[in-house]
Amino acid sequence: MKKILSSVLMFAALCLSSAAQAYPINTIETVADFGNNPGNSRNNAAGYYIWSNESYDEWSVRWTGNDFGDVIRGNWGGRIFLTELESDSVVEVSFERRDDLTVLQDVGGSRDYIYFDAFAGGGYDGFNFSLNTQYYAVLDFSLWSPLFAGEPASLVEGTGIYIGQDFEAPMVRVAEHYGNVSQKFRISKVPEPGTMALLGMGLIGIGAGRLARKKK
Repeated sequence: MKKILSSVLMFAALCLSSAAQAYPINTIETVADFGNNPGNSRNNAAGYYIWSNESYDEWSVRWTGNDFGDVIRGNWGGRIFLTELESDSVVEVSFERRDDLTVLQDVGGSRDYIYFDAFAGGGYDGFNFSLNTQYYAVLDFSLWSPLFAGEPASLVEGTGIYIGQDFEAPMVRVAEHYGNVSQKFRISKVPEPGTMALLGMGLIGIGAGRLARKKK
């Protein structure tokens, strides 16, 4: 019994640790009808723009250094970890010769990745991709930009990231990527921020209850 309780408590601690280290989970509405770009870049702030269609199986990612007419030039890049990526669905938009995009699918049997590294100027660059089901499980973003600043490991409202029709900012975890400041976050349609934490707390409660009964 002691070994079982010890294993339960250890697993619970790991769950809590994993929940603490996970990307911040956002349930922001991502649906927008922007067509190819979210308006004229001169009319929007510099940054990343992310949106989906109403069935959540078609996604667009764009970035621009044009900040209402003032151009912020520099290297932009990132990684998206996702599941259920439709094969050959990633399409570059306004990529130039110095820009690079790499797609890796079925890594370890189920994980898909989109990596990109691009120089942004006055217009929109980006890409589109499709998911083969609307019930996606994971969309983890790790993005960097010359716009970003902040202390690594801090949990803050994102800057220079605009999601959905209303250009909402996600909660992000700030990190460092080879000298660049990055912002990490997860988009999910299912409210799941406390899933692992609740599981861990529940297991701790079960273990504590059994220990208390045993002492009696």
